[in-house]
Amino acid sequence: GWLGASPDAWVYDPSVTDTKGIAEFKCPFREADSFIVNACSSPDFCCELVDGKLHLKEGHTYYHQVQLQLYVASDLCKWCDFCIYTKKGVAVQQIYPDKEWIQKI
Repeated sequence: GWLGASPDAWVYDPSVTDTKGIAEFKCPFREADSFIVNACSSPDFCCELVDGKLHLKEGHTYYHQVQLQLYVASDLCKWCDFCIYTKKGVAVQQIYPDKEWIQKI
């Protein structure tokens, strides 16, 4: 079988050892007028706050999308900048491959 993935962008970060990554951009329609920190309190929102930092929920569809993209592009990149934005802010979480997730698929 075949697996495919289409990250929104390829990114370069010279400040890290593995300089090549991908980016995934999301603007959640339901929370478009909210501050991201406030949207995180909604149980349906894709992210939550962990120790005051944005964290993509591991059970969310976006998490699976990012992990599949990292798996498919593993020879080309080692991380993904998950970027979420609303009319009131932008937040980024750098996500790395989840070896346990890969074993489950």
